[in-house]
Parts: sequence; structure tokens; C-alpha cells
Amino acid sequence: MDTLAAKKRCEAATPEPWETHQEGDGFNSVRICKPISDGECQPVGEAEILGTIRAQAEANADFIAHARSDLPAALEALEEAQGRIAELENALRAAQTYVKAVRPTVGESE
Repeated sequence: MDTLAAKKRCEAATPEPWETHQEGDGFNSVRICKPISDGECQPVGEAEILGTIRAQAEANADFIAHARSDLPAALEALEEAQGRIAELENALRAAQTYVKAVRPTVGESE
């Protein structure tokens, strides 16, 4: 995964929260919202965001198109990093246990 390219796509996409919305005809769409209290999302009116949508449509489409591969790759990298962190924490605990066990005897050999 090209993390720099994925990060640029995230930064270029519309920053407000997005949510899916089912239209009356059963068609699902994505709408851009303003965050309000309690994690709720208030859709932004078309007149308010029309210029932004046109200006960022390509960036948003690029973000959406790559999301299916970017997110799984990012999650896999996160899992690998978390696994490596766990390994290092175990090694550190083992080293600390060893140091505690050896420390009292270090001065005796001198």
C-alpha cells in the first residue's frame, strides 16, 4: 500500500463526516454532514455545499474508489504493528525479569 498516496486522498476528500442514506426509491447515496451533539450527523444543505461538491467531486470519487483496498491494507498493517508491539513488550518484560534476577549478584563477583 502506498501510505503517502492514501494519506493524500484522505486529506483531499471532503473533511466533514459522511454517512450513507437510502433515498425514497431505494437508492443508497453518500451525504456529507456537519457533526452535532451525541455523534449525530446533520446533512449539509445542497445550496450550502454545492460549490464544495463540484470542486471536490473528483477527490471524493478517488477516495471512495481506493477505500476498498486502502482500508484493508491499513488494517492489516495495524494488526502487524500491534503484533510487533506485543512481541516487544514481552521481550521487554523478559529482560526486566532477567535484570531483576541478576542485579543482586552483579556486585558479588567483584
